[in-house]
Amino acid sequence: MVCIAAFVVLLVLSAVSAKYRTLLRRAWGCVSRKVTFRPCDTTFREDVTNSLLAPLALRSPRLVRPASIALEATAWVMVLSLVVSGYIVAQSGLNLVAYGTCNKQNPQACSLSATQGCSIDAQTPSFWESVERPRRVWKRVLLAR
Repeated sequence: MVCIAAFVVLLVLSAVSAKYRTLLRRAWGCVSRKVTFRPCDTTFREDVTNSLLAPLALRSPRLVRPASIALEATAWVMVLSLVVSGYIVAQSGLNLVAYGTCNKQNPQACSLSATQGCSIDAQTPSFWESVERPRRVWKRVLLAR
C-alpha cells in the first residue's frame, strides 16, 4: 500500500515540480503491478520507506520499527479513504447526471441541484455597511458570552 499512497502523493508533487517525475514513473510501475496482483518491485517500496525513516534511524533507532508500522497503517488509511471518496464522487456525479441532483433522497441538500437555484441579492452593500456588519456580528458574539 505504500507504493499506491506514494503514487498519489507523487502525482500531485510532479504536477508542481519536474524533479518528482522519475519517482512517479517508478511508483506507476509498482502500482500497475500491485493492481494486477503481481508482486511489486520491492526496491521502490523500500526506497520510499527508507527515505522516510532514515532521519528517525539516526536520532533514535528504537523508534524505527513502530514508525514503520505507523507508516504502513497511514498508507492503508490513505488508500482506503481514496477509494471511498472516489466512490462517493462517482455516485454523486451519476446522480447529478441521471436525476439532476447529487442526493436523490434529499434534493434540497445538494447545492448543484437544478431545483435549488443560487439567489444573489440585487442590492450590493456599500463599503461602510460591509465594514460595519462584521463588527456587529462580533459584538453579538462577545455579548452572548
